[in-house]
Amino acid sequence: MNEYCEVEVTIRRVSERSYKVSGSNYRYTNNHQASLYSDLFTIPRSQVRGMKDLGDGRRIMVLPKWLVEKVGLDQFVCFDNSSTSASSDRSSPPNKGKSQMDVEHVARQLAAMDSLESWKDCCPDIGPSLKQQVYKKAELLWLERMARTGLLLVHPEIMEQLEAQSWQASDLQKRMIWASVIASLEGKDSKQRFREIKTKLLKKYGRDWWEDVFKRKTSAWAAKERMLKNTKSYGAAVTTLIDNTHLFAGIASDEKGRALRMIPKT
Repeated sequence: MNEYCEVEVTIRRVSERSYKVSGSNYRYTNNHQASLYSDLFTIPRSQVRGMKDLGDGRRIMVLPKWLVEKVGLDQFVCFDNSSTSASSDRSSPPNKGKSQMDVEHVARQLAAMDSLESWKDCCPDIGPSLKQQVYKKAELLWLERMARTGLLLVHPEIMEQLEAQSWQASDLQKRMIWASVIASLEGKDSKQRFREIKTKLLKKYGRDWWEDVFKRKTSAWAAKERMLKNTKSYGAAVTTLIDNTHLFAGIASDEKGRALRMIPKT
């Protein structure tokens, strides 16, 4: 009898054939930190027996025990094949029951993924009208999540404007957001993802728009590197204080704010 395990993970990236995840016991502020410590795990879609959305990008995945042990995830609950408790979301994209689809549910699934350019792989069979509804909702939820979790690399004043606008970005703000996405690219597939993003933006907005995004990514990348350098310099003891005391958390927040102010707001 096959033995399966429930594992809580955070989905960092998604492709047509696999998920890149980090375990729930890892607390990184962004993909770059997770990549540095080699704690991104590849989960083939074909091996995901079930999945339950916990919000904020966290999922309960039902996986074969051999796979859990192979990739190195170390927090899981096992059971036999007859007692799957996670919902049978399976690893297939959320594109079944097209006309009856729950737009809110699918939008939340997309918004839980950091990689905007991979959305097309998750909804290949949705009609144009319905896809537009899903994407519009998902973009707002995604932007809010990225801002709340500290993954959005924009000037603090732009962050305030976006929140006041209920996360509906202007054309200029969209350029800043895409610059943030590009500056956050990490890992072995970063070059491929960059090419996909460039192709997508050139097709949708034109060369001038793309070149403005590309120019803006330099300051976003510099801000990210400064924040990462500060985080690495803290050490384990200081990191614990930041996580557990308002004073040190406030200091860290001030440091992050100074880094983000390196990014132009116009």
